[in-house]
Amino acid sequence: MADASAAPGRWARLRSWGAQALLVVAVVWGVRAYQTRDTPTGSAPELRATTLEGEPVSLAQMRRQGPVLVHFWATWCGVCQAMEDNLQSAANHGQVLAVATRSGNRAQVLAVLEQRGVERARITFVNDPNGALAARWGVSAFPTSFFVDRQGQIATTEVGYVTALGLWTRQWWAR
Repeated sequence: MADASAAPGRWARLRSWGAQALLVVAVVWGVRAYQTRDTPTGSAPELRATTLEGEPVSLAQMRRQGPVLVHFWATWCGVCQAMEDNLQSAANHGQVLAVATRSGNRAQVLAVLEQRGVERARITFVNDPNGALAARWGVSAFPTSFFVDRQGQIATTEVGYVTALGLWTRQWWAR
């Protein structure tokens, strides 16, 4: 038979764990809110650029075919590099527009992609050498991912590492 005096200690421990879990959730939410404080909500800013292959591209044009993951990254960003496989996986489930920010000229970005073995067939890559596109989108940390629906509304924004499952889920949500 269990000791009745053990029950209050068990409840106190559960309350303590619950309070700690709430604190962790509050801190994570606060950090996320801080990281996305300058990013747009609602209508996505226009994005017109030239792909690394030299073709013109616009977010409006891509949206006609469905939701678009607009992913701001940098060649010098370790977290961005760690996410490359996840981005490839997301490209198998929807459109991805990857914006290389402050990463050098076109040839330098292409060289990094080739060196890392990044498959470019399913992802539309553009270069933002001076960070003008990133500034227009309020991007201050890398990677930053926006999920834009067909109507041009930003469904969700994520700053930092996102798993493949996380990308797929957000792509689904943007539909």
